[in-house]
Amino acid sequence: WSIVKQTLPRAILALVGTGEADYETHCRNLTREYGLEDNVVFLGQRDNINQLLAAFDLVVHASCFADPAQGPVEAMGRVAIEAMAAALPLVATDAGGIPDIVEDGVTGRLAPPGDAQAMAEAVLAYLSDDDAAQAAGKAGYERVRANFTNTIMTNKVRALYAEVLAARA
Repeated sequence: WSIVKQTLPRAILALVGTGEADYETHCRNLTREYGLEDNVVFLGQRDNINQLLAAFDLVVHASCFADPAQGPVEAMGRVAIEAMAAALPLVATDAGGIPDIVEDGVTGRLAPPGDAQAMAEAVLAYLSDDDAAQAAGKAGYERVRANFTNTIMTNKVRALYAEVLAARA
């Protein structure tokens, strides 16, 4: 976020959730270390995500690892689907199952894991181009409606189970 702040000094990052173990403490320490106290807000665990999303300009979903040997992998990316369902532009890490959800350059932008510069550039691209941000939000919304509703996902899981069971029979 310090890279984003260089171009947009008043940009605010709202962190939702607390992560595992001492992750929030670690993030708070980094916020102080980089002088971002005025630019980062810690919202903690929340159950009003839809209301929060309505107040955001975009969603950043950054996963640190793409290789299971390095640490946790982003398996599904529910946050990505929630952002897209809210018609928000999305910047996410090109890791795990995220590229199966986000069509880079269409429904959002993907950045390599650990590449803060690429992530910041993607954020800045949306924050500086309302038309691109709105187009990505709309495309994301349409992608969720076509592929990721509860009914569609339930039917896909059922079909997968049926296929696996048929193959075993």
